[in-house]
Amino acid sequence: MSDPLTPLDDLDRALVLALRRDGRAAFSTLAAELGVSEQTVARRYRRLRSEQLIRVVAVVNPYAVGWHPLQLRLRTERGTAPRVGQALALRPDVLWLHQVSGSHDLSVTVYTRTTADRDALVLEHLPQTRDVLSVEHQLILRMFAMPDTWQTGVPRGGDHPPDRLRLDDLDERLLAVLARDARTGLAALADQLHTTPTTVRRRIAALREARAVMLMTEVDPALFGYGTEALLWLTVHPAHLEVAGSRLAAEPAVRFASATTGAANLIAGLAVVDPPGLYDFLTHVVGRLPGVTQAETTPMLRTIKRAGLLRVGRRLVEPGLPTPARDDRR
Repeated sequence: MSDPLTPLDDLDRALVLALRRDGRAAFSTLAAELGVSEQTVARRYRRLRSEQLIRVVAVVNPYAVGWHPLQLRLRTERGTAPRVGQALALRPDVLWLHQVSGSHDLSVTVYTRTTADRDALVLEHLPQTRDVLSVEHQLILRMFAMPDTWQTGVPRGGDHPPDRLRLDDLDERLLAVLARDARTGLAALADQLHTTPTTVRRRIAALREARAVMLMTEVDPALFGYGTEALLWLTVHPAHLEVAGSRLAAEPAVRFASATTGAANLIAGLAVVDPPGLYDFLTHVVGRLPGVTQAETTPMLRTIKRAGLLRVGRRLVEPGLPTPARDDRR
């Protein structure tokens, strides 16, 4: 049965794009940008939030804090991919998880805190998981584009600071709250963290300045009319990898693009209107990238987890906490 949703109108879409530029922007700032009243912006956002169509969440930049991003592809026993995917989605270190078609059944993006955690997942946990037939793992070496830049026209990524930021206990607790709702107001954050709004404001500013946190405004691309999503696994000559990755990152259809280890050393996720749009992208964009010697396209059949949020139909739900939290920003 289809999930009946209120369609997004032009103002809803403009609001989503404005939040992609700054997920913590005050309603008054958003109202001035969109040319409507603050009350209208607040009402629109709260409706979208209460219907679980939009979520603004914080995702840690793994390179800035010394974590280890990993891309996995899993083959499973026939018919078990949804169940295996749902089990993996409960792991807090799994950020993105898609059921796909092609040579593998699941595509998983994991940010492990240590190499020991990474190795235990790849060498022990997954091989012993029931119904997992094989695991292909690749280190993510560079991020050319991330979902926080999609449809904003401001591609960025990869230029991470040389000095890693050491997260203390307050940073960890702050990031945990922002991962659930990055628009939580300063007063509410201070209350939950048992500190002052001034301290919270200073910590958020420091994390954002160090690019240790990425604010992502998540919404199902289908609500924007992009009904076809796919992953690209490209084999690119190393001499052309930087140029090819940067060109992909600049494409509006590309939600993320990363250089990885392995034969397919450039991975990208994209959202287009329909299958003919995917054909156009493959022929007019991928076909013109320098150094590409092989390309595999795997359509996404189902998104199970996106930016740490479970996807239920078109809705984005926090694992274990389906009721949206209150947004008290002004």
